[in-house]
Amino acid sequence: MMGKVKRLSDRISMIDTFDFGMKGRTSAYVLHEEKLTLIEPSASPSIPHIKSGLAELGLSVSDLEYIIVTHVHLDHAGSAGLLIKECPNAQIAVHPKGVRHLINPERLIAGGTL
Repeated sequence: MMGKVKRLSDRISMIDTFDFGMKGRTSAYVLHEEKLTLIEPSASPSIPHIKSGLAELGLSVSDLEYIIVTHVHLDHAGSAGLLIKECPNAQIAVHPKGVRHLINPERLIAGGTL
């Protein structure tokens, strides 16, 4: 599976996360900084696309040091909990009000927050 990667600059790359299987619907962003950062990991089905996108960039999930979610809707942060399990060097950055939802997303899932 090939992720669609676009280098926006020498410091930022965009990985198409193929939300709902649709090309160009959502993207995750890689900040190529001292601490490699992924922003907006998208929904859980996007994990294979993120991994393949990182591979296209010569990186892997073990290189990530930060995963940043802008807010905790499932289509923006739904993969964060699963992805962090594969990122031994990473931490998740989220607004304090979102922490409880990342720890226990049952309420979001039940509400169908997409």
